[in-house]
Amino acid sequence: MDINDISWLLGRLPLPKHGGGLPFSKGVINPWRVIGDYELFIFTGGGALMEVEGTAYPCPDRSFIIMRPAVRHLSTCLGQSVFVRWVHFDWEPGGPAMDGAKTGGGHGWPIAG
Repeated sequence: MDINDISWLLGRLPLPKHGGGLPFSKGVINPWRVIGDYELFIFTGGGALMEVEGTAYPCPDRSFIIMRPAVRHLSTCLGQSVFVRWVHFDWEPGGPAMDGAKTGGGHGWPIAG
């Protein structure tokens, strides 16, 4: 198998359901919640913290994290402000190098959840 071949991924790319982006001031961005689909969060212009079922994931400027469905999570702006973009989607991860893996966060972190 060619490790640079991503053709298997092309049939698995998720279609966005909905999304958006807003600036947030210091404090809670989203209170504790559980959602029914995957959600990609992208943090720019400041830092944030994503708490996921007892584990804290720092989200510095220009980072991202993918939240799994049915996972309790809370996000907080740590500085004066942060701009958060998000998109909700359904996804069936897998493929030759990913089957059974739990990877994919912004800086090599696990997918939250």
